[in-house]
Amino acid sequence: MAKQFTGVWIPKVIYQDQKLTPTDKLILADIFNLCADNGEYFKTNETISNEINISIPSVSRSIKKLTNLNYIKCKYIIVDDVMFLPNLGKACED
Repeated sequence: MAKQFTGVWIPKVIYQDQKLTPTDKLILADIFNLCADNGEYFKTNETISNEINISIPSVSRSIKKLTNLNYIKCKYIIVDDVMFLPNLGKACED
């Protein structure tokens, strides 16, 4: 069962990471907090964009940066012409 959204808690290790922008931290904290039991996080870039009020390209840049830093692993799934981004975050594996 997926966790219900009640807010975003930012773990200290994410909060103090000097390599991350505030946007990166917010997205990574969301991944950390909302990972399902199997370590997967399913949201479209559009959904993330709407939730934190930033552009879709900004979401894409943050996701790419988090992937390049090996903070998350991404795989893409297309369902009914919509691309979903399940992020398999290191935070979920710990």
